[in-house]
Amino acid sequence: MVKMKSFTKDILRSVRRSQSRFLAIFGIVALGAGFFCGLNAAGTDMRDTTDVYCDNASMMDVEILSTLGFSEDDLKAIENVEGVQDVMPGYRQDVSVTINDSDETVARFHSLPEDGDPELNTPVLVEGRMPEKEGECVVGTGSTIAGAAAQVGDQLQLVSEEKDGEETDTGLQADSYTIVGLVETPYYLSFSLGTSSIGSGRVGLYAYVLPEEFTVEFYTDVLLTVDGARDMNAFSSEYEDKVETVTGRLEDLSETQVPKRREDLVGSAQEELDEATKEYEDQKEEVTQQLDEAEQQLKDGWEELTEQTKTLEDAKEEIETNEKTLQDTKEQLADGWDQYDAGKEALEQNRAEAEEALESARTQLEDGETEYEVQYATYETAVETLSQQQEQLETLTQQLLKVVAAIPTDSPDIPEEVAAAIELIQERVQSGEEPSDEELDAWLSALESYEEKLPQEVVDLLTMVQDMENTYSETQAKLEQAKSELATAKQQLEQARQTYEQQAASAEDELASAEETLQASYEELRAGDQAYQDGLLALMQAKEEVTDGESQLEEARATLEEKQKEWEDGKKTAEEELQKGAEELEDAQKQVDEIGEGEWYVLDRDSNVGFASMKQDSQRLDSLCTVFPVIFFLVAVLVVLTTMTRYVEEERVLIGTYKALGYSSGRILSKYLWYASVPTLLGCLIGPAIGFFALPQVVWNAYRLMYTVPDLISPFWFDIALMALLIFLISTLAATIFAVLDHLKEVPATLMMPRAPKAGKHVLLEHIPFIWKRLSFTRKVTVRNLFRYKKRLIMTVTGITGCTALLLTGFGIKDSISDIVNLEYRELATYQYEATTEDGFTSDQADSLLAGTQAEYLRSRTVMVDCKTDGDTYSVYLMVPEDTEKTTQFLTFRTREGHNPVPFEQDGVLLSEKLSNKLGVQVGDTITFTEDDKHYDVKVTGVVEHYIYDYIYMAPELYEKVTGHAPSMNRLMVSADDDHKSVVEGALKSSDEITTFADIEQNASDFDRMLQSLNYVVLVIILCAGMLAFIVLYNLTNINVTERQREIATMKVLGFTDREVNAYVYRETLLLTLIGCVFGLILGVVLHGFVIDTVEIESVMFGHTVKVLSFVISAVITWLFSLIVDRVIDRKLKKINMVESLKSVD
Repeated sequence: MVKMKSFTKDILRSVRRSQSRFLAIFGIVALGAGFFCGLNAAGTDMRDTTDVYCDNASMMDVEILSTLGFSEDDLKAIENVEGVQDVMPGYRQDVSVTINDSDETVARFHSLPEDGDPELNTPVLVEGRMPEKEGECVVGTGSTIAGAAAQVGDQLQLVSEEKDGEETDTGLQADSYTIVGLVETPYYLSFSLGTSSIGSGRVGLYAYVLPEEFTVEFYTDVLLTVDGARDMNAFSSEYEDKVETVTGRLEDLSETQVPKRREDLVGSAQEELDEATKEYEDQKEEVTQQLDEAEQQLKDGWEELTEQTKTLEDAKEEIETNEKTLQDTKEQLADGWDQYDAGKEALEQNRAEAEEALESARTQLEDGETEYEVQYATYETAVETLSQQQEQLETLTQQLLKVVAAIPTDSPDIPEEVAAAIELIQERVQSGEEPSDEELDAWLSALESYEEKLPQEVVDLLTMVQDMENTYSETQAKLEQAKSELATAKQQLEQARQTYEQQAASAEDELASAEETLQASYEELRAGDQAYQDGLLALMQAKEEVTDGESQLEEARATLEEKQKEWEDGKKTAEEELQKGAEELEDAQKQVDEIGEGEWYVLDRDSNVGFASMKQDSQRLDSLCTVFPVIFFLVAVLVVLTTMTRYVEEERVLIGTYKALGYSSGRILSKYLWYASVPTLLGCLIGPAIGFFALPQVVWNAYRLMYTVPDLISPFWFDIALMALLIFLISTLAATIFAVLDHLKEVPATLMMPRAPKAGKHVLLEHIPFIWKRLSFTRKVTVRNLFRYKKRLIMTVTGITGCTALLLTGFGIKDSISDIVNLEYRELATYQYEATTEDGFTSDQADSLLAGTQAEYLRSRTVMVDCKTDGDTYSVYLMVPEDTEKTTQFLTFRTREGHNPVPFEQDGVLLSEKLSNKLGVQVGDTITFTEDDKHYDVKVTGVVEHYIYDYIYMAPELYEKVTGHAPSMNRLMVSADDDHKSVVEGALKSSDEITTFADIEQNASDFDRMLQSLNYVVLVIILCAGMLAFIVLYNLTNINVTERQREIATMKVLGFTDREVNAYVYRETLLLTLIGCVFGLILGVVLHGFVIDTVEIESVMFGHTVKVLSFVISAVITWLFSLIVDRVIDRKLKKINMVESLKSVD
């Protein structure tokens, strides 16, 4: 018993002595198990939470939409389908709306359940209240218009769409709705609410109103649940099979109900049309009769008016005879007055012309005087300038003479004539007498001949005098010319003044004579006017009697005209109304004739945007978690195995002591099994407990950026936790057992002796003298130690390699995900908009649609086709552009590796890379695709980089050759510059021919937002990998220091300082870290490729390139952790006692 207690105490002492190792095992196990369990449970927790949310809100299992609506008979037939549990009919309508004059967005209105109907897709009230009366609605939380969140109290203004120049019915009673509440519903899990055939093509918000708000006379959609489906997980294959069975029955039912529904609609519409036609014919007959009676009354009235008019005309004839006589007189007078007026006008014209001529002459005279004054002023200025120049010339001449007078004349170099000139100048300067111009000219001429030997001052003055003389001469000449011109101008001015005075006198005489003649004519005309007025007065008295008769006649005429107008207006209105009625009947008949065959769209939850996105996201997470946590887990297991193996090796002497003291092998083994199992059990309990709660919550909160979902349900998954526990326990205990049994094979005496140090061996570096000789002693020891303990080297490098590889893989996945959107929508696709139509685009239609927008476009046929390989069928897009050369302006065809251009040839097709991999084909192979149940074989001439969806690109010539008909272009790709984007977008949105419209940049944003949540998950993985790297580095470094305590103590005894000892140990650690980083980066590339191939989803190819920055960050993080660990271990190094080196036994 004492022996047992001592053994137990020794076990506890071992734990205390190696607390860091014990805690490291616990930490590694907890982190590895927690990460493994948490991420493996995350996808399942997401699905389970969503399933519970959908069940609590009674989300439909199947939704049926019909192009013809649903009748009561349809509803009864649906209710009678085997497997259908609850059926809820309802209304839905897409309408463009605004809030507070914001930009338009598409709102999808749903009806709330009617009384007595089951409540499916129940909206959960978050704020406010539910609608209680007309004009009220509730909208989804997070609903925004033009970036502004919708709030309780806001008004939704409905915007009517225009078609053929007329506003269409919105399908709702009110023009605006007040938001009275905010709701959430599992029908709209995702913030991406779906597509629409109006507006921008995307649903921006959803709303619920009372059923009475809809104006349609039939249900537009039917929601139903499947019997027993609620008890199943909606993401399970069992649920899918059960729902698929019911959807199959419903599709079979549609084959009988849809034709019946069409027959009822056509019959009912035709019956209403026949009744309307009969009513129209009756109204037409009645209106025609009323118009005929009114027309006869008007004819009688006009005949009576004609007789009265004849009587009046006879009376007027006599007046006209007398009036004619006066008219002749009047005309004669008028001619006289016209002649008078003409004479007066001629006089005025002559007067005006004379005044104009005189004014022109006066103006010319004044201009001449002004010009003379200007010339005279110029002359005066020139005289003043000449005087100033003369003064300057005299001043310069005096300065020159004074300077020349100072020149000595006794120099033999001076010519005689120059010396004579200088002497004369000296005499005149001394006497003060002014020289004549001839003398100055002679002197200056003499000096100019001697200019080269004169002083510079004399030369400069001489030059200035000459320049001034030239200037003075020029000014004097100009002055003489100006003086001559001034005299000439004065003479001309005098002549002009005389001419003007003569013209003025002559014009005055002529005008006076003309006025006298005109006055005489005026007196004669006044006398004739008086005689005419007397005759006219007599005529007017005779007319008064006729005028009274005319007034009475006009009143009668006005009455008849008014009645005539009323009759014409009534007839026109009646004809227009009859014509409008006929057109309405014709349109109604056309609508009846055009009622289509109809179709039911039977949709399960996978057709719901939010539910399908959640399903795909959880499956993506599952794919990621099937690889990464396992690798993470294996690294943790490897490090734990290493730790326990090295720990047992350290305890070699103690094992020998136990054995010498008589402890059995089982007892000795139990100590180490206990040491290994306790931290492993604790780690496998605490790690999963945290992992099951924390990691799924982090992932769920990341995805809540995209979804409207409740809090996560995260249970403790005992099966996953048990799996982690068993793996860790089995691997740890097995390693411990093998290590301990290996030592127990030896005798106690051998075990109690320390292992002999390994013999030193030459390393490869020693064979390179150039490097080896330049290493210090400690560095040589470091190099030898690295390769002497190969097991430690391999295990340490392996641990660091694994952690670095995990980090690089995490960063690489982030690179692969983040690059997809930019590559797909901004590099490979260079256009901005795309639109599709059911009837196809002709070149003329496309030109007309985009007229004035300065946009480039490319038409194509883009349809879904099937490709088969090895029994698998893939639905892919077949794109046939109208022009292969123009295609490169809108799409970039290149290889993913190297970005080499891929030619678009007419004798084969291009495949997207992911499709090529799925089909297992390369360039030169032949593939078969199916369109409209017909199979076509084509040759592959290129594989291009493409990330989202699978595509086959085919030239139009090849398409026509293999199918036998030309492609119908149903898709339009449009490219526009920034200045015209809004114009292009408006043209495409407003076209009635466009069935779907897409903004490529919006698509990129939506897809980027969808992948963003996966980015958060990858960041969590990177964080956990970093934590694991730190623990691994700490654990391995701690073991390394513990194993080498004797060596380190010996170094201290030999006089090595703490700094030198630290450098000695850290140097090895950093070198091992460097080696591990190199191998880790290489392994990370391989691991990244494997993970990407594993987690790729069906319709998306992830990028396969790891950015250089990711390599750098992964290496730096590992290196940084290594430095931090070194700082932590520094305390342990300082505590090592030098006495340890004197001990013979550990």
